[in-house]
Amino acid sequence: MIGLITLAVLAAWLLLARAIASGLIKSFKIDENSKVFRFLIYAVVIALPFTDEIVGRIQFQYLCNTEAKVWVTPDAGNVVAAHHQSDNTQRTGYAFPIREQSSTYLDTGTWKPFFKHTAFHTPGGWVMRSGLNLGHSSSCWPENWGAPYREFDIDAMLKRGETIERPAKSSGCPELAQGLCG
Repeated sequence: MIGLITLAVLAAWLLLARAIASGLIKSFKIDENSKVFRFLIYAVVIALPFTDEIVGRIQFQYLCNTEAKVWVTPDAGNVVAAHHQSDNTQRTGYAFPIREQSSTYLDTGTWKPFFKHTAFHTPGGWVMRSGLNLGHSSSCWPENWGAPYREFDIDAMLKRGETIERPAKSSGCPELAQGLCG
């Protein structure tokens, strides 16, 4: 049923786009015999609702390629106990909404991060958010983001970290650990 509705909306848009393109051709007094120019105007009108999707996907892919990373310190193997800090923030300045998800693991001995990864999620442009994506979102995770989970026993580190008292904020708690410090 959803497929039929999508086809009906697409057909209606193609007819409406043809009417809009014809109106533009008449109002700009474009030569009726210029088939290439008429086709280009029609193609631009058809693509207009998807402009944010096209631009947004390019921006999303660039963001994924440049900022979806895994960071592990060289001395991460020496960490005995850890605390986990996660953060979900909306990124601004993009053609469509993008949510950044980051996980940071802090060494409870120094309260400095030893492992961090960042991923991004988006529901897409306005056409996709209007129902075409059926409520799903696109995500990008850094390459090999799960490797440190296999390399270190993060679960055991976190379990040991639960028994360690958090330092007070005034005791020089590192900036990244502010959410974990009491």
